[in-house]
Amino acid sequence: MSSPLQTILLENLAFTRERLMDIISKFPEEQAVFQVCPTDCHLLWTLGHLAVTDIWLLGALNPDGPGITVPEAWNQLFSFGSTVSTEATDYPPLEALRERFHATHEVFCTFIASLDDNALMDDAPAARSNGFVPNAARGSAIKAWHEGWHAGQLSSLRKALGLGSAFAG
Repeated sequence: MSSPLQTILLENLAFTRERLMDIISKFPEEQAVFQVCPTDCHLLWTLGHLAVTDIWLLGALNPDGPGITVPEAWNQLFSFGSTVSTEATDYPPLEALRERFHATHEVFCTFIASLDDNALMDDAPAARSNGFVPNAARGSAIKAWHEGWHAGQLSSLRKALGLGSAFAG
């Protein structure tokens, strides 16, 4: 049986992911590297970045390691501070990115679901993340916020492409 804390964390992750999926599900594949300006994070980069970030968070939260990997080259392509390219050929195929994006999220949610309240609030992750992630509960909130941040960026690209709202009935 999950605790109220665990329930709200998992519900927040689910809500954020559902909204992000609304935004990207009908994003045209031929526009996967579309940018309004060179600083925009396009669809290909965002999917890879969120997968790599999930693995980083899992590594900080789980003393046994993340439990899932991406190809080593993805770290350089998608980690914080990487440069977004407008060339689709610089990235793995969209389907490979989508698959890993979904898989890392599932592993993250399964990990959060496995923790009791004491483990969710344990401060051991702080040392593994240089203080960025103080505990698993905060790590879950950071993940939801981070996905929301990138959802907003992709939503702006949808608007620029004339795709309309992802949330319109």
